Amino acid sequence: MTWDILHIRLMEDEMAIRNEGGDFTFLHYFVSRDDRFMNVLKANPVKSFIMINGRGFIICDKNVTDICQDKLLLAKIKNEDQQRYDKCQNLNYKIISEKLEQELRSFVG
Repeated sequence: MTWDILHIRLMEDEMAIRNEGGDFTFLHYFVSRDDRFMNVLKANPVKSFIMINGRGFIICDKNVTDICQDKLLLAKIKNEDQQRYDKCQNLNYKIISEKLEQELRSFVG
C-alpha cells in the first residue's frame, strides 16, 4: 500500500516537472480497482494542476495547515520554502538514483 501511495505522489511531482516550460501539457493517470486504495486517494484528492512562472504545481484538497496546528512549525515551513526549493535544484538526481539502485542490488544479492 505504501508503494502505491508513493507512486501517486511521484506521478504528481513528475507531471509538475515534465510540464515546466514546454509547448505541450502532459497529463499522467493511474488506474486502480483496489477499494481501500481509492479510499486513501479520496481522503485528499487533487483539485487542480497549475503553472506559475514556468513551474508546475499540484493543488490538493487539503494542505499542511489542515493537518498541522503548530504555528511555529508552520512558520518555519513557510519561511524555508525557497531554501528547500534551491536545495532541490542543486541535487543530481541521476547520481542519487544510481546510489539507491546499488543499495537495492546489494540487498537482493
